Amino acid sequence: MGNSLEASVGNIDRFQIRKILGEGGQGIVYLAHDPKLGREVAIKTLTVGTSDEMQNLLHEARAVSALHHPCIVPVFEAGDFHGTPYLVFEYVTGETLAALIRRGALPAEQALNIAAQVLDGLAHAHEHGVLHRDIKPANIMLADNGVPRIMDFGAASRNPISWLDEGHVGIDDTLVGTPSYMAPEYIEKKLYSARTDIFAAGLVFCEMLTGKRVFRATGSLDELFRAIVCDPVKLPPGPGLNEKVVAWLLRALAKDPEKRYQTVLEMKQALLHAGDPGPQKSAGAEGRGTLEFLLRRIKLKKEFPAMSASISNVNNIVFSDRGSVTTLTNAVLKDFALTSKIIKLANSSYYNHSGRGNISTISGAIYRLGFDTIRNIVLGLLLFDHMKDRNQAQDLMGECVQAILGGAIAKDICVSQGYGNPEETFVCAMMHNLGRMLSIYYFPEETAEIRKILALGEAGEEPISRQILGASYTELGQWVAKSWGFPQKIIGSMDKAPPVAREHPGPDDTTRLIACMASELSAAVVQNDPELQKKRSVQVIEKYKDRLKLKSNAVEGMFGRSLGQFKEYTVAVGWNLDRGIAAKLSMLQAHHGETQACEITQRDQTQELQTQNIENTLRVECHITPAAPPAPARGQVRVRTEVLSGGIQDITNAMVEGSSLNDILRIIIETIYTGIGFEHVIFALRDPKRSAMVGRFGLGEAIDALVERFEFPLEFVPDVFHVALQKNIDIFITDTADPKIVNHIPGWHRNAFAAGAFLLFPIIVKDKPFGMIYADAANSFTIQEDEIRLLRTLRNQAVLAVRQSG
Repeated sequence: MGNSLEASVGNIDRFQIRKILGEGGQGIVYLAHDPKLGREVAIKTLTVGTSDEMQNLLHEARAVSALHHPCIVPVFEAGDFHGTPYLVFEYVTGETLAALIRRGALPAEQALNIAAQVLDGLAHAHEHGVLHRDIKPANIMLADNGVPRIMDFGAASRNPISWLDEGHVGIDDTLVGTPSYMAPEYIEKKLYSARTDIFAAGLVFCEMLTGKRVFRATGSLDELFRAIVCDPVKLPPGPGLNEKVVAWLLRALAKDPEKRYQTVLEMKQALLHAGDPGPQKSAGAEGRGTLEFLLRRIKLKKEFPAMSASISNVNNIVFSDRGSVTTLTNAVLKDFALTSKIIKLANSSYYNHSGRGNISTISGAIYRLGFDTIRNIVLGLLLFDHMKDRNQAQDLMGECVQAILGGAIAKDICVSQGYGNPEETFVCAMMHNLGRMLSIYYFPEETAEIRKILALGEAGEEPISRQILGASYTELGQWVAKSWGFPQKIIGSMDKAPPVAREHPGPDDTTRLIACMASELSAAVVQNDPELQKKRSVQVIEKYKDRLKLKSNAVEGMFGRSLGQFKEYTVAVGWNLDRGIAAKLSMLQAHHGETQACEITQRDQTQELQTQNIENTLRVECHITPAAPPAPARGQVRVRTEVLSGGIQDITNAMVEGSSLNDILRIIIETIYTGIGFEHVIFALRDPKRSAMVGRFGLGEAIDALVERFEFPLEFVPDVFHVALQKNIDIFITDTADPKIVNHIPGWHRNAFAAGAFLLFPIIVKDKPFGMIYADAANSFTIQEDEIRLLRTLRNQAVLAVRQSG
């Protein structure tokens, strides 16, 4: 890497080098650890180069810094270390598209899905005036979640946005990029524009579908250039190259740039038609083909990959064997807005019926409300917060209101009629019409056509949506829910109620009937004129009364309670309802003799938010995944005394209510993590069999790996960890680089943790070490005496909880 970097003992500035990811003639790409922000990064260095090449590296940083898209690898920062310039990128685990293609042609569906997302990222770059100019399989990384990520903007051209909009053409002095993916006009005249990126993208997509390059350098470079400029494009045969796909690719690969797609967005739209399997039947493999096509169309939308990744990640946590309070808590804490809304909901009368003390932590919300409840809140917020404020806003807001109100009604039916699993039924009702919501958002023209035909009254929604889309709303919703990893019970609850009751209905049948009834009742509220709301509601109840064996008082107060709960929900999550929808809800309350008006307008909601008595709202600053906008870097530790105090109250309530030791310890760990803003907090427990102190769980970036590496033998050695346990004293290491202390920090800790400071709280029970609380920060810090007292109170609560548990 050069003498200057070798002298850094494995570091580039603060970054700790782990290994080499790739090496070329002018530089090296490293995997490194960023101790300041507690994350793995990729570092691109330029070890041999001219001053112009060094300027190009800085130019790349400036170009990529303007781009924020889930299909583009972001640059975090740029620097110069002893004369060696470097860029720091997000480290994406996965493999390059080039490596994937080397194993053979990709299935058509996979290839076209990747193409759609790459075009989405490329369109985002062009919208910001950035031409990539070196699109090739080696510069597209397929992340572990399957999302393609465009990287290496080293040859990029950054231009005024209007330059691209007006179809301008640039000219180079020398050729830049990869010869096999250069456009004919660039080779002949050194002219580049948005259409040179389109040509390269067409070559990449063809390579995915066939497993072979369109133009290969079998001889000299001149022969390769002659083939690109003069030879007609002949696409190698491949299973994914049907007539429509071939036509789509050939236009992208036209020799004359004027005959290509003029914009990436135009190429995206053409991909819709290229992937269309044609007229569809409703059954069997043909129906499946239609659903796959519709899903490809949805994936073309730039918001979908991020939302889909977030929902799939949560489902992977909560519906898998590894789902736990700790994993869900850690996932939620990475999103400040989501955390704040969950805390508000947990404290609202919607969930906190008894009016017990405020909840200040996610862990406290989970033990108070239950894992399933928090899971459903998270999923609902991820989906509906994404949908409600976008295009077709009024229609989508109506669907969101209908979904949440339907969930509230379903939950009320379960509680008032004695059915079980009210929270599960809530989410089933909430998801019941997912397909229609997706259609409104992603297929607005087709949805409008479906409504026109429905207005004629000649057929129902399911057959008409199947006729127009090729798949019914229900099939679409179930297909997407399946791709997101929802369990079969929720997917099955989207089915419409069968016309004839089963002789021996099971629990899933009952859940589906309640979801259907609740959905129809909420539709009566949102979709009908006020004077028809009550009449339609009575009809729906009559329809389901016998099949669900509803009691005679089934409707008494139901709408009032559900609408009241819905109001609490919208206030807590900050929804601003459309005035027309708010008026309909108010009218319904009047019909049912409710005393409280439901005038939920933007002004009223603002007042609610200002006066709501939630003093201990949890605030967390931490890093967010590419599926969400980035949060501020944590930097120096910041103490939040109100969070510490609120957490102490949470723990006191949990102890009084007889919560389990694990629940209490998790609230303590979360309170320390969020109240002080540490990078990591770990609870360790004495393992008698191994005679060691072993990490059990914690919070923070990459925490699972750190918990596994937190282990030291109980046999005494003169270091700070053993002194804390033996003397039962709290230890604060404010600067791990201090020469007076560095020799007292054990090697296992220095190797595993990139901490600038840390604290140790021993938990001693009956004069024997029971456990330890560890917390660290990237930088040195100090804590005031009153804050230390609060932390010690938390530790003392842990000791008391252990003693109470016996």
